[in-house]
Amino acid sequence: MKKYLLTILTLFLFISPSLAYLPDSPFLLELVTEKLGKPDRIEVYQNLEIFDDTFDNGFMVFKQNLKYNIANRFRSVTKSKEKTRIHIYSKGSALTILDSLIISEEESKIDYYKDILLIRDSSQLFKRLKKIGIDMLVSSLGQFKNRLSYIIGAANNDFSASQLWVDKESLMPSRLIIVNESNKLEIHYNEWKRLRKTWYPRRIDFYENDILTRIIRVDKIALNPKFKKNIFDIEYLKQIYVKEKIDIKDDDVKNAIDKFDKRF
Repeated sequence: MKKYLLTILTLFLFISPSLAYLPDSPFLLELVTEKLGKPDRIEVYQNLEIFDDTFDNGFMVFKQNLKYNIANRFRSVTKSKEKTRIHIYSKGSALTILDSLIISEEESKIDYYKDILLIRDSSQLFKRLKKIGIDMLVSSLGQFKNRLSYIIGAANNDFSASQLWVDKESLMPSRLIIVNESNKLEIHYNEWKRLRKTWYPRRIDFYENDILTRIIRVDKIALNPKFKKNIFDIEYLKQIYVKEKIDIKDDDVKNAIDKFDKRF
């Protein structure tokens, strides 16, 4: 009889996620960052597929090179046939360069996907997630792709708030949702691959207001490569590149720059 009751209770706990154990956010992030590993540097070569009705066939593929200097410096280079976009994040500051022009010194929420891959210290990640709008005092359990997951920042099935989902069994981040006014950006981390003691996703999907807008497919990952000096130094780069002038008279040029950067 006792064994029968224990079996029923176990099944009930599995079916009712709200009754299962919930670690607090700091402890959960400590488990996550420990699992992901802490290399000094990561370099990634990948293809970025962007879906846009203005492209032929509705999409285009761009080559990207990412450089992570764990845990607070990041650089991405995106190339098309006509232009090159460089984005740098360094210790909370950001810089975006289009060809030879500095076009922004602010972060784009699209680039937030890199945070859980870059910041592998739990206390720093806690502060970063809080800064981008996740309520670190709220947590729950839910199911994503038929797998039980921890949710930081929202109650289960509440998609009105920014939140991070972590797979309960693997402790891998699986879903990041950023909500801003009427816009919702949802990022899915898929196909995690282990390289020695480090984990990195092979595919990342982006949904804007529930519509798939881009896919990242990773070609190659390198651990602890050597990086050139000053590539993350924002103040140094400001001296090299020209800042975009507000009084650009050619509206077509200005609109082309804006359109290109918004896509990325």
